[in-house]
Amino acid sequence: MKKGFYSCISITVSEWQTWQLFRELRTSANRWVEIQIDEQGNISDDRAIIELFNRGPDLTPDFEQDILIVVAKVFDDQMQERLTHDTNDIYYCGIDLVDSVFAVTERNTKLLEVRGINLQKPLFEQQWLKFRSNDDISRSLKNGNYFDIIEQNEDNTKSVGIGDPVKDQVANALGFRFYPDISDNNWTPSALTELFSFQRKLPISGGDDPTPTHTDLDYCIDLGLLARRRLDKKLTKSFLEYGGYINYKTVDDLVAFVLDTNVEAIFDKIQEDEPLDFIVRPEAHLLFLKWKEKFFENSKIEWEGLRSDVKRLIEGDKNVISQQALFLLTCYGGPAALSNLPKDFKKEVGLETSPPFSEIIDPVTPFQLTWGQVFIEKNQDLLGKITIYFAYAVLLLQVVLILFF
Repeated sequence: MKKGFYSCISITVSEWQTWQLFRELRTSANRWVEIQIDEQGNISDDRAIIELFNRGPDLTPDFEQDILIVVAKVFDDQMQERLTHDTNDIYYCGIDLVDSVFAVTERNTKLLEVRGINLQKPLFEQQWLKFRSNDDISRSLKNGNYFDIIEQNEDNTKSVGIGDPVKDQVANALGFRFYPDISDNNWTPSALTELFSFQRKLPISGGDDPTPTHTDLDYCIDLGLLARRRLDKKLTKSFLEYGGYINYKTVDDLVAFVLDTNVEAIFDKIQEDEPLDFIVRPEAHLLFLKWKEKFFENSKIEWEGLRSDVKRLIEGDKNVISQQALFLLTCYGGPAALSNLPKDFKKEVGLETSPPFSEIIDPVTPFQLTWGQVFIEKNQDLLGKITIYFAYAVLLLQVVLILFF
């Protein structure tokens, strides 16, 4: 490959087969991105590659092997200028202008070779892995935002259940969860990273405990174990108080435990003592630990199982805690977490709120009506009486006509 600028496009295998069949491919101009490549296939600006992926096919990870990158010679002298604008121009690129075709990863190349598709060595594999990880994190956060109900207050300020610092920690946790091998070297696991990866250890072997038969009291104990690992055995007085409380408390209903005012007071102290480790309410940690184990399997959330817990929390005025716990679980579930969400779930559990003040439609005023509509609006009672009198008059007229004619 010669050093220079190339026009690149991300397409599907089917489009490449069409290209070969018709000897040209018809595409919109904004799918093409111009990238500078040297003789070794190195690229100086990764942003152009990310833009190429953003404009390409949007396929699930199971089908990403069907994504191909085509590198073509610049086939229009004005293409660079025209591609900087979002136009509706249509380009026909002949197959004779194609310089190389490759999949996004080496693994996908091998999978496609089995299907008889011969490709060159991938040039953008590292950029693709980074793009895919960022895209998965972004979509997971967007799913979680479904439960971040923003309410506009009367003084025009906004209150949210989940702020940006929480979302930053969740993004960190998702990076380690989905792509631990390519997480940024300067990333340090956050408190929520350890929450997402928490597993109870077996007492003898020290391995992860896979049993699904944990009780609600076990999750209360797990919160203490998580804190001990995080705080390196230097537990605060508030956590020691928490440990003493659950030691003499029968916990057979986690939601009832969360609704307990004595527990709320203890958790207030914990959050005050450890604001960075509990940027999300401790109750949300507890609920997440249970919900992740009981209601999440094979990348699917069992929303029907969650319904009762969430409804009781809302009825107990724990809106923010339920939102935070649902946010954590939905983000943890990944990009497809909402795929099986019942349509009226939020409404049925009581999470639906009134629209923000800015979205409330003002009632129609008389000044917005025609003169006739204004008269009707102001004189409905009078018009009703006139209608009744008119009906009586017609009836009387009919009687007169029958009697005298």
